[in-house]
Amino acid sequence: MRRRHPGQPVGLPRRDVQPCSGGQRHHHRRPTATAVCSVTDQPPTLLVCINRSASVYETFIGNGTLCVNTLCNSQQALSNLFGGKTSQEERFAAGHWETGVTGAPLLEGAKLALDCKVTQSVSVGTHDILFCQVVDIRHQDASDALLYFGRQYHHLPGAAAAV
Repeated sequence: MRRRHPGQPVGLPRRDVQPCSGGQRHHHRRPTATAVCSVTDQPPTLLVCINRSASVYETFIGNGTLCVNTLCNSQQALSNLFGGKTSQEERFAAGHWETGVTGAPLLEGAKLALDCKVTQSVSVGTHDILFCQVVDIRHQDASDALLYFGRQYHHLPGAAAAV
């Protein structure tokens, strides 16, 4: 367990670096989700696992919106901020954020931003599983995705590099 990066799901061989963002106006909150995965494509839905003791929990539940931001290779410093005990103010100051369709903050320059509304929540142990319907998608084909595996960062080449 101590070899896991903060926020890395147990038992997965690798993970995309996916900080989530939620909140409205000046009350933005940004954790790294414990787990994110696809549920269905009709309607497009993700599940996002958030620890109920996280400082951001009430914001996500109260607003009913969030954005899953998958980072680019160039955003490793931002990943370190999200994965540590950094204050919300420091996380907010890092990167450039814009307001998405749902009102959730989207990270400019992210490899992928999935702007979602929370449609259902299920409590299991210490976490809530949030079912989130994707209402808007922003994607950058040419950028490399940032991955974390084996206690170090790696990159997955974007579409332009794969040609």
